[in-house]
Amino acid sequence: MVNLASYLDRSVREYSKNTVIEESGRQVSYDDYGRMADSLASYLSGIGIGRDDRLGILLPMSVDYLVSFYALWKVGAVAVPINNRFSLEDIQFVISDAGLKGLLLSSQERDRLEPILRLNPSLRVIVQGQEGASNSFSHIYASEHAGDWRAETWALDDDEAMVMYTSGTTGKPKGVRQTHRNNSSSIHMVMDAWKLSSSDVLLNNVPLFHVGGLQCGTFPALFSGGKIILLPKWNAREWIDLSINRKATWSGLVSTMVVDTVNNIKSMADLRRDKFSYRFIFFGGSPTPDPVISYFDEFFKVPLREIYGLTEASGLVISYKEGQKWKHGSMGYIMKQAAEFRVVKPESLGNKGKLKDSEEGVLLLRGDTITEGYLNRPDLNGERFVEGWFNTKDIVRVHRDGLMYYLGRIDEMIISGGENIYPQEVESLISSHPEVKEVAVIGVPHERWIEAVTAIVVPKKDGLKPEDVIQFCERNTSLASYKRPKKVFISNELPKTGSGKINKAALKEIYGKKQDGE
Repeated sequence: MVNLASYLDRSVREYSKNTVIEESGRQVSYDDYGRMADSLASYLSGIGIGRDDRLGILLPMSVDYLVSFYALWKVGAVAVPINNRFSLEDIQFVISDAGLKGLLLSSQERDRLEPILRLNPSLRVIVQGQEGASNSFSHIYASEHAGDWRAETWALDDDEAMVMYTSGTTGKPKGVRQTHRNNSSSIHMVMDAWKLSSSDVLLNNVPLFHVGGLQCGTFPALFSGGKIILLPKWNAREWIDLSINRKATWSGLVSTMVVDTVNNIKSMADLRRDKFSYRFIFFGGSPTPDPVISYFDEFFKVPLREIYGLTEASGLVISYKEGQKWKHGSMGYIMKQAAEFRVVKPESLGNKGKLKDSEEGVLLLRGDTITEGYLNRPDLNGERFVEGWFNTKDIVRVHRDGLMYYLGRIDEMIISGGENIYPQEVESLISSHPEVKEVAVIGVPHERWIEAVTAIVVPKKDGLKPEDVIQFCERNTSLASYKRPKKVFISNELPKTGSGKINKAALKEIYGKKQDGE
């Protein structure tokens, strides 16, 4: 029997006096964390929440967020973290699709969700920051039942621990079922790969509804008895200050955060690398411009660990372990402790029993961390599981030394004039232009080429023109002529998903019919 609450119980026992979470200057010990979870578990049990019941979590990054997971698992319930960027329509979909029995909300979200709550009167609602209410976190923590929880119901290792909903860039969000085994395997794999200990300090600024912030960072820190500094709202200067003042030893950044950090470092003439205490920094989520990550690497001079992870794999799948040197441009190695992989030719996916392995192709996964499937989506399960393997729909190249390189999504691959073009290769070149801040490459319909390679560029300052980018690509002989962008658009920003990735589906809608310069 493996219940995630039991691992947290162990951390509370072994590191009771240590600080576990710091949020906006407030510090909580492991002992307090355990008592708060006991109080909430007692309350949940008292209102009829038990094994297999699903509760949504729609809270800011906070102590209460992390207490919620712990308490839900104590009563055998299932946590459903909800992206706070979801529309009301998407949240209503999650409530119905997951069959939520309750919601844990901030007072601000309580006000925003008022129309939904009226439509779902049976939902049990617990509110953060609601003074005096019997269903508020502060009241529950201070109640007479504080600390008297005794485990009566335990979920088993193959039971659901979480249902995590993808950001839904196309269609409705998809609920990914994650078991206790999926998560414990993923968490222990990260702890082992990165040699985490109770002396480590995580500075976490990636949202907790996302696997990068939750399963690649927060959960491994909790299981290893470490300390977590929460940065609820991203601010590069604050990240730098907290890194120094709280002596953070590890942190994770998505690509836009790396860009922001580099820009701030360049503006701080008196900033020295010896002020930092980092052992390593991980990054990923989307391709990071080469000049930016090179500058970041040169400044910090600590091991960088690029990561590849996905909700369907309960977090991390590919990265670098302690002692493995980061190679520029490569995601790293498969985490063999918890998953195995195949790379197959895309055209072989539809031929049952005839998958053809290749050095470059679609990445398939299986193992202890891989989801058993999507909630209420037999059609999608049939599409994404191929002969026992999960189809990531990501195109990768694997070298003989085991290093893996990300080439793009199979549904983002551009077919122009009969040639396959992977956007990341074009993005990598354009991002090296000294006046380019961000870039995304997509294929848009073309009467002759079928699809035209199209770049949407965010400049560092005014003055950059589409023809400047086109000429830059023409001068660079490393990029084949058919891969060069036929159209370039200059934009003030790129649309992002809730997890911080560039939303290419939105870009295709916006630029699919535009002409150059529009």
